[in-house]
Amino acid sequence: MEKVRNDIIQKIICGIPANMKPAEYIVTLLGISKGSAYRRLNGELSFSFEEVAVLAKEMNFSVDEIIYSESRRKYIIEFGHYFNDNVENIIYNSLLEYYNHLCINQKMKRFITIEASNNLWFVYTLFCDNLFSFYYYKYLQQYDISCLKMKMKDVNIPDFIIDIKNKITNVILNTHNCISIAMIDPHIFLNVMAEIQYYRRRNFLEEDDMKLITNDIKSLLDSLQKGAVENSYEGREYNCFIGQRSIYSNSAAIQNDNQTYSFFYQQNLHPIICHDKRLCELHSNYLQSHKRQSVLISNSNEELQISFFDKQYEYLRKLSKNIDLKV
Repeated sequence: MEKVRNDIIQKIICGIPANMKPAEYIVTLLGISKGSAYRRLNGELSFSFEEVAVLAKEMNFSVDEIIYSESRRKYIIEFGHYFNDNVENIIYNSLLEYYNHLCINQKMKRFITIEASNNLWFVYTLFCDNLFSFYYYKYLQQYDISCLKMKMKDVNIPDFIIDIKNKITNVILNTHNCISIAMIDPHIFLNVMAEIQYYRRRNFLEEDDMKLITNDIKSLLDSLQKGAVENSYEGREYNCFIGQRSIYSNSAAIQNDNQTYSFFYQQNLHPIICHDKRLCELHSNYLQSHKRQSVLISNSNEELQISFFDKQYEYLRKLSKNIDLKV
């Protein structure tokens, strides 16, 4: 324990800007008293886990390397710091983190995203106002007990969420240094349409809602089909694969000029984020194995491409007519 504490202190001292005194820097960053900062740096008082996480992020050092144990590997993962907040703020902060992620990668020479999806990610709805509204409503339903009896028409999305949504779409449209590799489950749209049908049959969605949402899904399908044909989606190189084995959850590995990191989606709003090099390599290898066992439909395999999208449009037709959705 003492060695770990000393290693953390050494990392902090080495990472502090040359023009600042260690204690003053820590006071500014952590909001603690100068006396508390001195006691931590002298080893009299340990840094809390949360304090180490803040310092590691700001000073760009790996806590994983410090607490490495030969007998048992330990990892630090990032899962936000606002999950006891209300749902509106959780959604806003999740979108804000995604926006910051995009802004960082926009400045890179190039970044590569490889992802596997069995459900339509929240971020895929950003260009579809009504589908985005459904996702927002769905999260209120799932995470705020006071909204259980609300209909979608009764929900108003706050302006600050609309603003961050529009900022994200603007960054996406102006980012051209990305290569995106996507392995998608053959039933990816069936999953979200089944959720929509569930809310419709509980009378939480009106007919007008359904028309607008189904129009958005059609628009999204049209856009993805165009992207598959042209090998380009929202201004970036896009390689779409149809998975030939089960994809159990959404995840992505991102590699830019400086680092590789991974997103794991336990649910579809905010990812668990890992920066550990070894774990990210394992995750990337897992995604590459999915890729090898998937079939490319971007600018390729026209028969499967047509078959896949025809199936999604058939699901959409059944949804619009309220016919049971089946594989």
